[in-house]
Amino acid sequence: MNNPQKTARLAGFFYLLVVIFGGFTVALRANLIVPENAAATASNILASQGLFRLGIVSDLVMMACYLMLAFTRELCWLMPLIPMSLKSKKNNSQGFNTEAR
Repeated sequence: MNNPQKTARLAGFFYLLVVIFGGFTVALRANLIVPENAAATASNILASQGLFRLGIVSDLVMMACYLMLAFTRELCWLMPLIPMSLKSKKNNSQGFNTEAR
């Protein structure tokens, strides 16, 4: 992930997935949930259980994309630091102490 353009494209892909799955879930809930009427909501959910379950799966995929987005961002910032901390002392220009104590 040293290539910033590749990292940005990957992050953009995860953002796109979040928007798609999140929009689907919001639209689905708007159709199934009736505010202030639990009986109608339960009736809607029972009538279309498959869609309700698909909405739950869509939520889970969206959360997984958020998690991958966070990892993409952190890998972008952390990966260049890892090789520097593992370099030998003579090649270490950042002042990290790499010797075992």
